[in-house]
Amino acid sequence: MAMSAKDALLTCLKWSNGSNSEIAIATAVVFAIGLLLKYHDRAIGSDSHPGLGKKHVKGWPLVGNLPEMIWKGDAMLEMLLQNFEKHGDVHAMTIPSRGWIIFVNTPEMMEHILKTRFDNYIKGDICRAIGGDVLGKGIFISDQEQWRFHRKTASNIFTTKIFRQVVRGAFKTSALDLCDVLIKEGELRNKPVDLQQLFLKMTLDVFGKMTFGIDFQALKNEGSHEFGDAFDYGLAVLDERITNPFFKITEWLTPGKNRKLREALAILDRYAVKAIEGRRNETEEERANRGRDLLDHFINYVAEDGTMLSPQDLRDVFVNFMVYGYLLNEK
Repeated sequence: MAMSAKDALLTCLKWSNGSNSEIAIATAVVFAIGLLLKYHDRAIGSDSHPGLGKKHVKGWPLVGNLPEMIWKGDAMLEMLLQNFEKHGDVHAMTIPSRGWIIFVNTPEMMEHILKTRFDNYIKGDICRAIGGDVLGKGIFISDQEQWRFHRKTASNIFTTKIFRQVVRGAFKTSALDLCDVLIKEGELRNKPVDLQQLFLKMTLDVFGKMTFGIDFQALKNEGSHEFGDAFDYGLAVLDERITNPFFKITEWLTPGKNRKLREALAILDRYAVKAIEGRRNETEEERANRGRDLLDHFINYVAEDGTMLSPQDLRDVFVNFMVYGYLLNEK
């Protein structure tokens, strides 16, 4: 098909006696027809994948499945469920500048991707472009040696001893706080309770203690928490960017939204820096009277060349593991 478009263009140029503008228009038309013929059911720039066969969810010419992803919005999961029911446990979609996106839906496939051949499935530059300003170089968008470093260091907190000291203690304290809120709101005030909001607050409290030893006391205070609001906004922006290949342009065209994101990131940075500075300035007595957390393992890490993690590196650790807690709560 691409060859036919080329032949048509050569014929047009050979026999045309028109002006340069007419030749330019004819060239543009033939070029556009060639693109439409080549990318008639997938996004421009995505290579042909005959092996996917019926697993390919046919899209629009040039833009692929971008319209469906935009139109579905909050119903994205319902759309994916329908695709799995129609195409089986594997299906693929295309988006401009992103190429092919392959969705899988079996434990065996997930194990293959996340464990057996994890090194073969990198996040790549696209993921870092989407989430770099929020997640930095943390575990969620790092690859290979950097990812292994985060994974190995963080795993230290999940040993039996540390789990009992930090994880179980943090959950127990926050669970009691949650019970107090339920009694106060449900029984004493006879008011409806937003459990989802309370669970989010509990997650914020628990993972704040586990990661950097921060007690946000979100459950003990009514209303929202500035860190929680900033964190939620940052994740909402990332969620929008995933289905918007032109997010750099749209965010540039909406300066108010861009400014709000910068303000949210400044709040995240402020909390992280405060915790890091407090930890580095604490006395031996203060250190002995508190439990260990994730920050202890990362702040004391020394590389083979003698370097230690920078405040920015530690900030990235903090935000990424807060995201981990958020995702656990969502499930």
